[in-house]
This record gives sequence, structure tokens and C-alpha cells, in this order.
Amino acid sequence: MANRLADLLQNKQAAPLRWIEPNGYATQAFAGGKQDWQAQAQSCSSVLAQANSALKSQVLSLDIEPALFLDAPAADAKNALSIAETVLGSDGPANRALQVAKAVEQTLSNQIDLVLRLPSPAALLHRCGVAADAQIDFDDLDDAAVALAGLVRKFSECKISGLMLATDISAAGAEDEFDTLGAIVSTAKHYRWVTALRIDGAVDAATAAKSGVDFALFPNAGPGAFAQGWSQDSVRLGGGLSHAFWRGEDFAEIPDNALLYGDAPGDIAPEQVLERAARLGT
Repeated sequence: MANRLADLLQNKQAAPLRWIEPNGYATQAFAGGKQDWQAQAQSCSSVLAQANSALKSQVLSLDIEPALFLDAPAADAKNALSIAETVLGSDGPANRALQVAKAVEQTLSNQIDLVLRLPSPAALLHRCGVAADAQIDFDDLDDAAVALAGLVRKFSECKISGLMLATDISAAGAEDEFDTLGAIVSTAKHYRWVTALRIDGAVDAATAAKSGVDFALFPNAGPGAFAQGWSQDSVRLGGGLSHAFWRGEDFAEIPDNALLYGDAPGDIAPEQVLERAARLGT
């Protein structure tokens, strides 16, 4: 199984790499606006296959959070950790997520790098009820990380090239969260997976480099943000395919070591999304 992300890390990738998150575009273009298509194996594999046939991303995220939380208890700030541990540790949600993963890998794993996408410890607790602006206890973050590492192990036999954690943490909470990622990252490394951290909050590249992952992904950073390069300390950077790109901003140049990353939006006409994606090459 090819692993273009690993090749990029080892400077073996001879051209820029495209990693386009299809969810917004796919929901609009192929799922009829339904938001729950990722929660079931058949719909997820079908929609992702159609979307990626159009977008031609070389890496594809498999977001299993919708499958995990399809019938989860209501969010509750006082019991967020308990809810998280129950959902991630229960056979029902995990088996449903595994079914989604296996359906997608059967359809797409021979064509692209398939990356397992999970919420980070903080994002998981926010999903389960902790307020976005609340300070999260370090022990709760650590326990959430342990639960996530346990879930990752259940995907060990899947045809996965990497693991991505998506975090919404603020700069003030980044150090604490990054200190808890070791168990998750080491589990992924045990399976020889590439690791990535998607950063949706206000965390800069220098701080992200302390997370211990291979790639720090900035979906909200436009083409101009990478004029100074595609690495920071020991971490490779990905981004550039922000809303600014999809609205028409282009890169001054795209070097071979670039990881072009971002979300194909659902609030722009699908034809425009495809026209912009085509500018990245085939």
C-alpha cells in the first residue's frame, strides 16, 4: 500500500501533495444536503468515492466521529468525560465506525492514502458537553487521550496510512493538550502510521510543532501564509486551501515539499470548487 505522506516526510515525494477534506462539498453535491451520510458504511463509502473522483485528492480523511456519536447520550458538561469514555469504549459505536472504515477502504484504499480522523482530547470533551471557552482539567484531557488511544487500537488491521487528530483548542490550552497526546501518537507510530494534527483554533506553527506529530495542518491558512516555507522546527506544515483559495486567491509558487490542505466548502457552487481544485494539477 502506497503512503504518499510518508514519502513526503522522507523527501521522496516528487510533487506537491493534495489533501482536500471533501465534507462540505460532498454534502452539497452528492448527499442531497443530508448531514449524517458519514455515519453509515454504505452512504459514507459511496459519497466519498463520488466526491474524491471529482476533487482528486491524494489523501483522504476518514472521519468516524459521526458513526461513533450517531446515538450517543446528550452532551452534558458535568459528565462529559464519562460520556466520552462510554462512547469510545462501547462495542456498538466502535463496531459501526469499523464498518464505515472497512467499507471506505474497500472502495478507496488502493487509490489514495486513507487517514483515520478523530477529535483530539479537548475536541472530544467539547463534543460531549464541555463549553468551548472552559478551562479543561488536565486529568480529564489525559483520560480522554487514553480512551482515544484505546479506540485507535481497534483499527489496527485497517488499511490506514495515518492518523489525524482535529483540535479546536485555543493557544492558552494548547500546551496542556499537547502534553496528553503521547499515548495516541505512540499507538499510531506502533502501526507505522503517519500522524497529523488539524488546528482549527488560534494556535501558531511554532506551538503546534511541540505536539509531537509529523504534520501540523492549518485549514484556515491561505496561500500567502506559506510564503516562508512548509515546515516549522521538526514538523511539516499543511494548509493553503482555505476559503481564500476557493474564492480565488492563488499560490505564488508551489514547491515539491508542499502539503496542500484544506476543506472543500459547501457554501460555494460545486462547479467553482471543481474549477479551483483543478488548478492544483492532476
